[in-house]
Amino acid sequence: SRGRPAIQITRDQIEFLMKQGHTVKRMARMLGCSSSFLYKRSKLLGVSIRSRMSGVDDEELENVVRRLQCQYPNTGSEMMRALLVAEGLRVSRHRVREMLVLARRVYHVPCPNSLWHIDGNMRLIRWGFVIHGAIDGHSRLITYLNCNTDNCASTVLSQFIQATCLYGLPSRVRSDHGGENLQVDLFTNLVQGLQRRSHITGESVHNQRIESITFTKFRSA
Repeated sequence: SRGRPAIQITRDQIEFLMKQGHTVKRMARMLGCSSSFLYKRSKLLGVSIRSRMSGVDDEELENVVRRLQCQYPNTGSEMMRALLVAEGLRVSRHRVREMLVLARRVYHVPCPNSLWHIDGNMRLIRWGFVIHGAIDGHSRLITYLNCNTDNCASTVLSQFIQATCLYGLPSRVRSDHGGENLQVDLFTNLVQGLQRRSHITGESVHNQRIESITFTKFRSA
């Protein structure tokens, strides 16, 4: 007796299943072999299964997921995984689900005027227009949302001050690192003091309240 026949697996089969996004365990089951055999066979054929996943760190991946969530609200794990592939990132299903849990962490602002989110949207800049807006983190009240012909810090400050005349000065303001927010940063720190973090800056993906509002307005326009 010569034993059971050898399992024949081709390079094309492995590459096809990889492009479909299947896990190694699932590919092995579909091909009728063990995961260890599939690893050995792929290595023999010159196909690197282990390195097919992108080496992106958790912080960078979370930022990308947050940005995509702003653009595509209510996205599930499979849709998010497809969007990440379109961005050139191949990430395991388990890792995508973990990132979605992180990105959906509970957001809490204690009361109105505790925190305003401000941001600018440059999608119409080729036509000479810039959208500037602010939203109250607690009530989601849009304190201002205007279309301007420049992205100057003085323009943003003028709109911010006009909004504070209507709704009062917020305890803190959150924005990205853009230069158009510098005068608002200076104004809030001068009025309320430097030691209390009156103006908080960070990545735009962490400023989701105003990011999602500007995207929604564009989508409904």
